[in-house]
Amino acid sequence: MTKLIMTAKLLFDGFYASGPREWEEWHAGVRMHGVRFHYIRYYANGNWISCYRDHAFDFWTFTENVTDNLWGLAKRGPAPQVGDCDPSCFAGTFTIDKDVLIQSFSPDFFGGRTQSWKRTIAETELISFNQGDVAFILQFSPRPGNAMPFSTLVQRRSSPLIIAISRIF
Repeated sequence: MTKLIMTAKLLFDGFYASGPREWEEWHAGVRMHGVRFHYIRYYANGNWISCYRDHAFDFWTFTENVTDNLWGLAKRGPAPQVGDCDPSCFAGTFTIDKDVLIQSFSPDFFGGRTQSWKRTIAETELISFNQGDVAFILQFSPRPGNAMPFSTLVQRRSSPLIIAISRIF
């Protein structure tokens, strides 16, 4: 059996998004739930900015207008709040090891601790796994006015789940 090994690249000329996605949390016996859209943009300098909303919105324009002050607040936390007291955005740093994206977040309210998580880069998707199962897929969306590269369009005909699972085995 011949294996085709492709090195996926993180895409910077756009952002990754997922949603609508249902969520549920419990606080002091009270069930909080709803639907969220998740957005994240990566920059070639090793930074990222992310947010979630209960509706679709123009994330690209949002990221193009982030001020230095908001960027700093998003990295340190807490950033200004929107909606139901949700933070307007989060920010952090990332590294890449082959096709694994390692994303880090170190807000002041973590007491100096850093939270990190990994995602598999699979062509136009970022895939998070939870104990071997696909937990979350973020799909790349090019910046307005840009089209997907031809090779990316051809690859989209394959299931991102199959690509990701083939990398595990």
